[in-house]
Amino acid sequence: MRPLERGAAPTELDPGTGLQVPVSFPTYAHARPYLFARLGAWCCYCEIPLTSTLAVEHVVAKTPSPGLITTWTNLLLVCNNCNATKNAQVATPADLAAYLWPDQDRTFDLIMVQAPGRIRVRPTATPAEAAKADATLRLCGLQVEPGAGMDKLKEETMTDLRWMRRHEIWRIAERDRDRLLRGGNRDFRDSIVEKAKLTGFFSIWLTIFQDDVQMVSDLISAFQGTSTARLLPLPKPA
Repeated sequence: MRPLERGAAPTELDPGTGLQVPVSFPTYAHARPYLFARLGAWCCYCEIPLTSTLAVEHVVAKTPSPGLITTWTNLLLVCNNCNATKNAQVATPADLAAYLWPDQDRTFDLIMVQAPGRIRVRPTATPAEAAKADATLRLCGLQVEPGAGMDKLKEETMTDLRWMRRHEIWRIAERDRDRLLRGGNRDFRDSIVEKAKLTGFFSIWLTIFQDDVQMVSDLISAFQGTSTARLLPLPKPA
């Protein structure tokens, strides 16, 4: 899970006072362009690219907590699968403490991707950290795939293919790493970064290229909204 820096609430010029004031969103959907500009078009939880639909997600669910419906710090961009799976499980601010959050925690330190694209809790996590990391994976169904937590209906109807995309991107990233190790110029590196932006799954690309200092820097720069303060230094490979 990519650690994020959402930043302070966006501001606009108040013509009456000539001062910058926080943007007042008429509806939470009006926050979408600002979230897109800050965080990019990737799901803030599973990291899949958001190619057509950008769902504005309420970290604390809007129905039980209507006062947070248009609050900037309560909004993220997510895919339909994460949005539907998480639903209203986080009903009040008190529920936040049970999970890890991409805009608050060192998520990459505690949640890893391993071959061939499976998301797991890092073995170096303390028992308390592991419990929160596992709860986070279950919150959005990040760890499920056929034969590992996916219910029969989802498997039969193919309504959740995030696992399949992770496996595909893992293979692509591995091939590009091997090609680069055999010799690659700046243009080839740039093409890898562009491919990563298009295919999403930042954590997969970062894991595959974590021993390449330049590529790590390039990937972080390419995925806007990545929090370097909560990502670096990278944890040692599992």
